[in-house]
Amino acid sequence: MRISIFLLSLLFLSLNSLINADNTKLSVCGSARAVPTATQNSKPTCVNGNSQGIPTASLNSAAFNNGARCGQCYELTGPLGKTVVMVADSCDGGAACQQSQLFNFIISNEDFDKIGNRSDYGNIFSLGYQIVSCGYSGNVQGVFTGQSNQPSSYNYFLSVIFSNNNVAIKKVLIKGNSWPAFEALTNQNGNWKWNKNVYELQFPATLYVTSNTGESASYTMKSKPISNQPIDLAFQFNPDSIASLEGNECSMALPPQYIYQDGVTYGWVDSQSFNYLNFTDTSSDTKSGSGTCIKAQLDGHGGIKFTREGDFQTTYLEKLSFDIKTSVDTSLFAVYFGDIATKNIDPLTGSNWTTVVLNVKDLTNNTVEGALTFFNNQADSLTVWLDNIKWTFIEGAPVNAPTMNLTEVNNKPSTTSGTATTSNTPSSSIGGSSGVGSDSSIFGLSSENQENQSGHHASSNTNILLPTTFVFFISITILSLLF
Repeated sequence: MRISIFLLSLLFLSLNSLINADNTKLSVCGSARAVPTATQNSKPTCVNGNSQGIPTASLNSAAFNNGARCGQCYELTGPLGKTVVMVADSCDGGAACQQSQLFNFIISNEDFDKIGNRSDYGNIFSLGYQIVSCGYSGNVQGVFTGQSNQPSSYNYFLSVIFSNNNVAIKKVLIKGNSWPAFEALTNQNGNWKWNKNVYELQFPATLYVTSNTGESASYTMKSKPISNQPIDLAFQFNPDSIASLEGNECSMALPPQYIYQDGVTYGWVDSQSFNYLNFTDTSSDTKSGSGTCIKAQLDGHGGIKFTREGDFQTTYLEKLSFDIKTSVDTSLFAVYFGDIATKNIDPLTGSNWTTVVLNVKDLTNNTVEGALTFFNNQADSLTVWLDNIKWTFIEGAPVNAPTMNLTEVNNKPSTTSGTATTSNTPSSSIGGSSGVGSDSSIFGLSSENQENQSGHHASSNTNILLPTTFVFFISITILSLLF
């Protein structure tokens, strides 16, 4: 009976651990791009590997930033839903990977299908994204390696690759026995390296690890770590939720304010225009006399069609405005979303530029659309000039232009908590102690965001890796045998 009670308790704790693992929001919403791939790198640059079932993603080189975002998790929002991915690699092939204006996520076909429709398009240009914690319930792991010819020798070289960290790692320091001060490790694509010939690394030695959210943890190695083997470091970064971000569900990113202004803007294409004799989007016959505009000689029932791969959200779009000129008077000209023209706009006077303003709600009831068409709704041909096609957003719309500067809202512990060191000793030849505190010397923080996390001390007393799911299923099996 006592065994049964014990196992029930173990089962409850396992379930509780599973339930409590979540993805804490760590930043405001941003605007990015997503691309699917059928072949992800089997040996990603961030070779920390074990993602415990979290899908992985590659970033363009500038966003990857030499591994600064290794292990960071992001929640991606597309037209069909959301998914969480972990950064594990970079890409450098093609313009999308080499640009430095926005985040470009390359994700698996399966994960792309969770947020978009791969059969209809190969990009999501209005991707919403947000930094979140990865939601691991276990501890951070580290794989240590020494010199290349002697992996177990750490005299003048040590590298460590982290995995299972809830947030990306900002800084790593090490202090060997009898050293006067800590030395910084260099991050090379997620592989943190110490390489000095000044003095020898002797044990016990202490690692001091700081996350992007400002939490810091120390781990003491009593002797040389076993090389090339995951070791439980007996700590985890668990950033507190931030009041200003609670309930902040990211939508798809807004499209650019202009669809056309001296050219088609980012993510829009006009290549699906139809039933025309002549078409150019670089005509100099503009309303202002400078720049360029679109000029199209449309057949009867021809259209200038703008499409946006990955669709766009209409929730925050209030008005659509544009400058238009037609070759003759017409009352049969329509503007519409989707595939069917349902209503003509007000009559247009031939050879005169007119500014037209339309309410988006009069054009669609859908929250997501993929195309906008300017349509000659008559049998006769018509020459049309279009310029300055733009949206007016509703008040309070999240106008987040594509950016490379999306960072975590700093929610590090109060600087009074310091670095805690526990008496926990992993049961291996390494031994060690660990604790989580704050890094007041690196991260500044306004008082309104300070959160005291002094209770986040590591409590593991073993570096044998027993995932929560494994304990859960073992408990279920034993309980089924007992009852």
